[in-house]
Formats: sequence, C-alpha cells, structure tokens
Amino acid sequence: MDHAEVKVVTLPVEEWLEQYCVPEKFAGACETCPDYGKVWSCPPGLPPVKELFASFDRVHLIGMKVVYRKETREAATTPEKTDRLRAATYGKAKRVLLESLLELEKSIPGSWSLAAGRCELCDRCSRVDGLPCRMPERLRYSFSGFGFDLTRIAREVLGLELIWSSQGLPAYNVAIAALLERRRPNAEQRYLVESQRPWQLFQEEVAGVLRQMGCTVLRQNSGERLSVADRATGDTYELVFCPEAPQMKLGSRTGPGRRLNRLSEHLQLCFPEMTPMPDKP
Repeated sequence: MDHAEVKVVTLPVEEWLEQYCVPEKFAGACETCPDYGKVWSCPPGLPPVKELFASFDRVHLIGMKVVYRKETREAATTPEKTDRLRAATYGKAKRVLLESLLELEKSIPGSWSLAAGRCELCDRCSRVDGLPCRMPERLRYSFSGFGFDLTRIAREVLGLELIWSSQGLPAYNVAIAALLERRRPNAEQRYLVESQRPWQLFQEEVAGVLRQMGCTVLRQNSGERLSVADRATGDTYELVFCPEAPQMKLGSRTGPGRRLNRLSEHLQLCFPEMTPMPDKP
C-alpha cells in the first residue's frame, strides 16, 4: 500500500534564512504558476520574509515522503487519473500534515507553521473574487512562496531528493513544511500607529479583522480597551488603544497566549500603518 515517511530536523532560524532563503533566485517561479495572484497563501503580497520570521528562534523542518506502490503508479495512465491518484494519496497526506501542525501550534505557545504548498482549504479561494480569506485562523503561507530553496533543504538538511515525472507518478513525492518556535513567547505585542483614518474607525477595523480570525471582541468600560477571546484556543487577550501616543497593544490575559503572535502578525499584514515597537527591557 502507499505509505508516508516523515523526517524532522531543527535549525536556528538565522541559519535557515541565511543559507536557504533566496527570493531573488525564485522571484519569477511563482509568476508562472496558473494560480498566481489567486490564492491568499501565495504571492504576490506575502509579508517580507526576514521581518516576518525575525522574532522566531528555531525552525523544525518537516519532510514528508509519500511513496507510491507499483499498482498506484501503473494506474496513472492519463493526466486526469494521475491528478486524482495524487490528490487521494499525496494530497490527503499533506492535509493530515497541515492539521497536525495546527494542533501543534495550540500546544506550543508562540509557534507558527508554514504549509507544504498552496492552501487548499477551500475549493475556490476568495481571493479570486477580491474577498478576504474565509478561514484566516487556519490559513498558513506556502513554504515555497517565500523563495526558499526547497531542493537544497530537502537534500542538505532532510537527506531527501526531490524527483519529478513528466508522465504519471514518480516513485514518490516529497512535501516540505515547517514549524517555527520562540523559546520565550511574547506576552505582549505593541505597535506605533500612523493611521490617517479616524481613530475610532481604525479601532473598528482592527476589531473586525480579529473577528474574522475567530475571536470574540467586546468593548470594556473604556472605549479604548477591548476584550478579545480566541475561540480557537480559549485564550483571552486585552486590546488597548492609546490615541495620544498613538499606539496599540495586544497582550495576553488568561491562557498561554498560543496565538498571540499569529494574531499580531496578521494585523500587521492587514494594517501596514502599524510599526512593531521594540520589546520592553
């Protein structure tokens, strides 16, 4: 029967970025993809790679090798049959890998994952229709979309060779994903806000994005202080707006704050007028 083999190797994030992230080399590769600009997990529009990952300490690189049995390969006699067989084997294994990473994120505070390939949670991505992601709390960016040299990562780090077949299925396919981890997760994220829109409108838009990510947002006694409950994890946060600064702070209240960094990073992606402030000494 078809089966999967998994290998995990951990690297410092600094080494991972320095040795294997070469976006200038792969800048044109994504543009040739028929899904370019049609999927929220992929270019164009991904955040700057080194800024996005700078706050992480280490990365667990995961290589999943899906090996096809002889009968499966022999059944891939047409492009249509090949696509169906790949979806039923390799595609299913990638979905299991993604679900496993999402569960790991819940148990490792401050962690975040990169998916093996483009997001396939929806049959039709809402980006095609110019609409926001339907499941932003589950969306994970494509590993290859950031310009990593996956061939070298597979060979030099995971000890795997990537192979392709011009017709039918190869002997195996390899999916490469990652789990990024902070040794000391932040309990608070602070931003300087340089918004030209009315402050109250900015507050409402921020609250709206958090609701899209699966949070319940309630206004407290002060109009500048909001209570945020993450329905995905049960953790709660406090969102504080300081218009005189002007600053915004998102901090943990109860629970380990398992998605604090993910919530903050998505807000920064949606609101480029937010500039991260250095951690307090």
